[in-house]
Amino acid sequence: MSGNWVRRGLLAALLTVGYVGTTAAAVVEYTGQTVKYVFDTGGSSIDDYLDLYASAHVLPGTDTLRLTPDGWIALATFGASGNSIDFSNDTLTFSVVSLDSNTAIESVSLSGGGDYYRVGGFVGVGGELRVNSTDVAGITAGDFSTSSTIDNLVTTQWFEQASLGGYNDASLVVTVENLLSAGIVDFVNGEVVTTGILAFIEKKFVDISVGTTTVPIPAGALLMASAVAGLGFVRRRRRDA
Repeated sequence: MSGNWVRRGLLAALLTVGYVGTTAAAVVEYTGQTVKYVFDTGGSSIDDYLDLYASAHVLPGTDTLRLTPDGWIALATFGASGNSIDFSNDTLTFSVVSLDSNTAIESVSLSGGGDYYRVGGFVGVGGELRVNSTDVAGITAGDFSTSSTIDNLVTTQWFEQASLGGYNDASLVVTVENLLSAGIVDFVNGEVVTTGILAFIEKKFVDISVGTTTVPIPAGALLMASAVAGLGFVRRRRRDA
């Protein structure tokens, strides 16, 4: 009987260790100066969870998380039908958590960019930044009016941004949705008309930054600290006397 209990105990211990290990592996954190970014991968590897983002890291000495895509493009070329549109998108959710009780998160902002090349046609950027699922800001980018020619293979840079603020929280849940589009069709009077032969756009980076503020210490806490310090001073005076 005692042998059975020993075996059961060992099995329970192994299951507990395995469960803890799985739980720990499901959460990946990137720590900045005053906040950390927390990804709950649900048991997947961080590489699989990031999907189109090849890597994530906090820029040294900052609270900015940089997401670096890998081959995130939209590409449209002239085909047999004479028109083509390509969409590429990705959605990523994570938490931003203050590192100590004296710091609150005020705002979340997104910036990013890449390059594009088109001969006629069009390219575009869209998506949204969400905080706590309810607050939404659309991602906007500069104009994409620069057009090239087949014998001029120079790309043009583009940048995007979005921001949300007015918070005073220890943690926020952030969702980033990014969309790229490229096409060589246009609509004139409701009809599809070919306007070019190539449109290409690539996303190269996305930065998530937060604004933080110091949380004021409540007056009651200050009074208590002063009282404790005063008692300590009195006791030292009595010992010295």
